[in-house]
Amino acid sequence: MCGMSLAFNRELVGPAPISRYDDMWLAGQLKLCVTTWAFGVKTALGAREYKEDRLKQSD
Repeated sequence: MCGMSLAFNRELVGPAPISRYDDMWLAGQLKLCVTTWAFGVKTALGAREYKEDRLKQSD
């Protein structure tokens, strides 16, 4: 997930200098929400790993 792809209201965020650190800020906030609400997060395999797994399965 890229923080630059998400829009948020800067007035709500306040004067924090996050313009250069938006990805790290987003990751921190996402981690906080996930641990607070006990959610699970699924991620996809990288394209290379997926391709290697598919090649092994076809043998």
